[in-house]
Amino acid sequence: MEASRYDESISSQRIWQALAQTPAQTWRQDQYQRDELLRGWYSLMQRLTLALDQQQSVTLALQAWQRAYPNHPAQPLSEQLIASTKQPQQQQIAVLLPLSGPLSGPGIAVRNGMLAAVQQETAETAKNILFL
Repeated sequence: MEASRYDESISSQRIWQALAQTPAQTWRQDQYQRDELLRGWYSLMQRLTLALDQQQSVTLALQAWQRAYPNHPAQPLSEQLIASTKQPQQQQIAVLLPLSGPLSGPGIAVRNGMLAAVQQETAETAKNILFL
């Protein structure tokens, strides 16, 4: 199916819903599609699945897809997906852990692990964590 033969009565939203119900394993496999329109849909799903599998930025994956398929009918959908990934950042995080007593060892280990993970992200985020 070429983009010029794209059936407008089948909305991108309906196509997206059908593709989203396809098992994720389908999108982890490389498959070459001759048809540019189908290749665009397949690439969109594959990039999203791989970004989620590898804990990478969904926004960056979608932006790369947009550059690869600038005239694809799913462009508006990709914009909606990017907008939906933008969530307000947490201002503060409170964590209740046993830092004294018989369970202090595991509590301290959890605290240190959380701080190490947050510091890898940004030093600013680490300032907003309160351990109780």
